[in-house]
Amino acid sequence: MSTTDPGRRSAASRRRRLPSLLLLLAAALCAAACPAPPDHNPPPGTVAARPAGAAAGWFPDAFDSDLALSLVAFLEQRFREPGNAPYREALDELEARLRDAGFGDDPALRLERWTLHESAATWEPLAATLEIVAPEPEPLLSFVSGADRDRTMLLIGSPGTEQPLEAELVEEGEGDPKGRALLARGVPEESYARLARDHPAFILFRPDARWEGPVARDDAIPFAAVPAREDDPPAVRLSRRAERRLRERLDKGAPVVLRLAAAVRLDRGPVQMLHAEIRGGHLPGLAFAAHLDEPGAEDNASGVAVAAGLAQGIAAALHRVETPPPNRSLHFLFGPELDHADEAGRRLGRSLGWAVALDQVGRPPGPAGAADATRALVERAPDPSLRWPAGVGPGSGWLGSTPTAGGDWSDAPASFLPDALVALLRAAGGDWTSHPFEGGSDHVPFLSYGVPSALVWKFPDPTYHTSLDRLRPGTIDAGELRRVGDAMLELARSLAWEDGSVVAAAAASAAATRLAFLAGGPGDGCRAWAAWIERAAGDLERVLGPLATVEPTAGTLRGLRQDVQAGRAACPPP
Repeated sequence: MSTTDPGRRSAASRRRRLPSLLLLLAAALCAAACPAPPDHNPPPGTVAARPAGAAAGWFPDAFDSDLALSLVAFLEQRFREPGNAPYREALDELEARLRDAGFGDDPALRLERWTLHESAATWEPLAATLEIVAPEPEPLLSFVSGADRDRTMLLIGSPGTEQPLEAELVEEGEGDPKGRALLARGVPEESYARLARDHPAFILFRPDARWEGPVARDDAIPFAAVPAREDDPPAVRLSRRAERRLRERLDKGAPVVLRLAAAVRLDRGPVQMLHAEIRGGHLPGLAFAAHLDEPGAEDNASGVAVAAGLAQGIAAALHRVETPPPNRSLHFLFGPELDHADEAGRRLGRSLGWAVALDQVGRPPGPAGAADATRALVERAPDPSLRWPAGVGPGSGWLGSTPTAGGDWSDAPASFLPDALVALLRAAGGDWTSHPFEGGSDHVPFLSYGVPSALVWKFPDPTYHTSLDRLRPGTIDAGELRRVGDAMLELARSLAWEDGSVVAAAAASAAATRLAFLAGGPGDGCRAWAAWIERAAGDLERVLGPLATVEPTAGTLRGLRQDVQAGRAACPPP
């Protein structure tokens, strides 16, 4: 999840269940009573509509949480910026794992690299040390490889030092910064270029001066990016503990001299992404996108691990003779945040039905009752919840967002995808809820191409965009990865191998909830939601295709349409 600006998140730069449960139960009973159709491989151009649950036997233990966790462990050791050596290593590892699952060797399992930039500037932190040398020596921060905890102390894009630099410390606004170590006050992304013009030896940025808000722990070092040129001063981010030690030294009145040594690798090279495809029938495709860049375990090695694990599990099932091909193609996308989703939207947009962005999905929710407890979330596309929540949960709090203050949704595709995701994630385990659109992750580019999309994520996160986002208890949980993976697998099974009735039931339940919340007013909110639900129902029928005419899916959709008409009629007058 990134924070380039409040609209795009880059490093410099988330009830009434009874009707749904009854419908799902009925579908499950039908699946138990009715055997799957004997023709597992229908002729090309036809759609096999199997009852809910009929495909479950083809995917036993399809999501391997231990395998997913091992990928998180590999990725989080590498400071992954687009095109740099750790990013390329991560892409190679991901490709090797997918090839081991059969991608690239089978015409039905396609694997390809897409080049986003033929030659782009790349940056990699190699080592750095910041220490006090006078009046009394004291080490502050250091790392000797991109796997070390303090690796985020160098801001992304910062130049290195040809040799160690020694300079007297001065606070911004307290003296001439030229040739000195400048303790800055502002947010790096906004103030670096201005401060660099005064030619300090190097610049130190406070940990709590950031768009994401104050850090949660004294040893956390936030990462961010600065627009540095080759001859600009190095930029360092402090932990709260390191900042406190510097201020204690300054308060004693004696000059404080610092030494900084920093090694970075600046290069140029191609920036690539991976596209894995399970080829299926002619129904609109389903895409799962997870950005591979940024150094964290939760953000976003976790999302990559779930998407890759899903692809591996389905590919393994397809190697079994009895598993039929899907009714629609499934796409798995990995690359730089926003850019890889934009490329996928450009290349695949017209063929896609829905797209799911997986970004920060491994953190356990909680602690229960805490004001900053991590929530399990699905971010919606722009819709009337921006103004009338109607049972949609509150905003995530990301960047202090207040999404219910207003907004426009007239140009955004209407879709029940977020409601289906919430239902499936709850069924897999956990208190999931949707929240109004805030933007900034990989669902946004798909929306710009008219592809309905949603973001699956966890927030708030005390390690968000800091050095503490590493693989350890409390940050990434194998059970959480498995539950999210199981829910994504159920979405794929329902839409690609079965009759879509599970997804249709979730949509009908969500529509009833929205309309019930607004039956008593306000009238404009009721009418806005009714109009949106009608559009979303049309989108669902588009995604389902011929499956929309098969019972019980067809009956569920008829009931949904009737509920919309009744709800519209019950809306209070203007």
